[in-house]
Amino acid sequence: MAFWVSACHPDPDFEVVEFNPFANFQTEHDTLRLPMDMDDVILTGIMIPTEKQATDGFVMDFAIRNKSGKAQRYAFKVFYQNESYKHPEAMPDGTYNPRASENFYGSWQDAHEGFRLTGPIAPGNDATSVRDTFRIIGNPRDELLYYGAQPEPFTLTESAVQKVYAEIDNNPEWQESIAMKALTNNIPEEEQRMLDALWMLREKRKSGNENNRWKRNPRVGSYRFLLVVVPEEDLEKVPAVVRDIHTTKNDVHINPFYALYHDRKVRKVRNMVVSQARQILTTQAKFNPGSGLYVDELAMGTLAFDTSYYREDCGSNERLFREAQFEQYFHDINRKYVLRNLPVVRDVVGDNLTREEFAANLKKYDDKRSYDNFRISHKPGRTVASDREREKLTMFNPGSGSGPMRKENVGINSRIGLTYGKYIARVKFPATISADNVWNGLTCAFWLIFHEESEWNHRSACEDLGYLTKAIDGKNSPRLRTTHYSEIDFEILKTSAHWPASSYPGGEVIPSDTAALDRNIMVTCTNWDLGCRDADDFVTGTRRIYRTDSTFYIAHRWDHWYKALTIKSPAPHDSIFDQPYYYEIDWQPDRITWRIGPDRNNMREVGFMDRSVTVIPDNQMRVVFTQEFHASKWWPLAPFQQDDVPYPLRDIKGEILELWVE
Repeated sequence: MAFWVSACHPDPDFEVVEFNPFANFQTEHDTLRLPMDMDDVILTGIMIPTEKQATDGFVMDFAIRNKSGKAQRYAFKVFYQNESYKHPEAMPDGTYNPRASENFYGSWQDAHEGFRLTGPIAPGNDATSVRDTFRIIGNPRDELLYYGAQPEPFTLTESAVQKVYAEIDNNPEWQESIAMKALTNNIPEEEQRMLDALWMLREKRKSGNENNRWKRNPRVGSYRFLLVVVPEEDLEKVPAVVRDIHTTKNDVHINPFYALYHDRKVRKVRNMVVSQARQILTTQAKFNPGSGLYVDELAMGTLAFDTSYYREDCGSNERLFREAQFEQYFHDINRKYVLRNLPVVRDVVGDNLTREEFAANLKKYDDKRSYDNFRISHKPGRTVASDREREKLTMFNPGSGSGPMRKENVGINSRIGLTYGKYIARVKFPATISADNVWNGLTCAFWLIFHEESEWNHRSACEDLGYLTKAIDGKNSPRLRTTHYSEIDFEILKTSAHWPASSYPGGEVIPSDTAALDRNIMVTCTNWDLGCRDADDFVTGTRRIYRTDSTFYIAHRWDHWYKALTIKSPAPHDSIFDQPYYYEIDWQPDRITWRIGPDRNNMREVGFMDRSVTVIPDNQMRVVFTQEFHASKWWPLAPFQQDDVPYPLRDIKGEILELWVE
């Protein structure tokens, strides 16, 4: 379709016909379904299409019929915008919606390039064909915010740490800060000194002048394409917002799709034709679990790690740095929480620990508890693997049968970040309750986490009071206008379907709890909004989120200083665990929906929140899969306390079989 806008001259003196933004590809019903090429995007970011998919990019064709009576050249520019995950360009009253500046839109690969010119086109009834090329790329507005260092593989050395130690020794304020943090974190000062050094090494790797396009990757979903054409002699009349996608007003970028559709001043430009392609692009990101696992040696929080498990599929070499789409995830262990565990080692599931045996252990060993923290591996690669042939990832919590008693968390995360999308994973999580309904203490999780702790990845500002600081709990948590922190969770564990009675409105009857007796586990859905009160219906305690007149979820927030909103939905343990199962986080600009199911075409909703009850994150995030041991206090009313659950006898293995975003 084509349309034009002109106040003085309703009929322009030329026509644009047959605009096709990707003439070099075959479409089906005017839709091009082109998956993102995820190979080699770690350093350069996602590009659509890559040179492997099309050497010259998208080849756009259109034709101009010159009715002016004279030969002339024409200026033209292409625009694209993701339509699946965007904010409306206009407010209800027609004014500009500032959130539309966050939409993913662009033009030529060189964002500073204006209109391109055709050759002279003679007047007449015949249309003259024009052909050019373009690509969809990351950081399409070429914003300096997304510039930084050229990513390079890093091997942690003692000498690198010693250089930072020298800086600390010459900075009394830094030393004082280390002492305070060590006290807060309940760790020795020397350990905190080491953690500060590792953090500083990470920060020093961020600064630079390279265009890190991967920091604002193209979004999945559908794209719309516009072509703007104007005679060369009228080009200077085209407003800056159309000529230059850098254009800002009051430091806010102006989306050209608003200008071209809604701005009356732009619509009055003489002889400017805007043609919208009837063709659309639909794209998705499919990750390759067999591409390898990179190990970020700065993420382990220690200098004493063992690299003897490094191998072809897992390590810190340059090939994996450039090609591996996943890396080993190392949990941040809260040392304030002390595990007071019964000194019992059992395979709860495999050996069918009964409730009777569980109770007997509690009575027999209650005064013989061991004291420890949850652990992470200091042997990177030992508990994770990437299988290139089968294209799957595996991870396992190590058993304590032949070694010291420990509850060790394990995880894997993606290295490629995206904003919004339907994140779909096919995972074979391990069974977590015995035949007699005793829990093995494990929480299986599929979640999203902020891509990087940097200004470029900050969320939109929280206008009402600000975001609570993630690292500081309670009423003393400082509030920040903006923050990098974002998290959306699927956590699956054995706990109660209910919350403490104090969380419910007065007079509400709480059903009796059967968690200790039934075969259900809880699928919990959480959005970490950091207590931002911008949501119109921000409440504490429990609240109902209605999906129909008669169906609803119970969402829960502990108090005004709690940083997340959670929904719990029961699901049959034996249908989900120990076999491949699908999990979906549908993250939209204004809502989040959680779904599960035995196959892609048989998913059911288990959680829903929208911006009326919680603030939806809008920064770039990565995917994480974990099998971890949680503190029981996080889930009150649970039928089993983590301290009472035996240490695992055997390895507990999970498999990540597929991951894609659409």
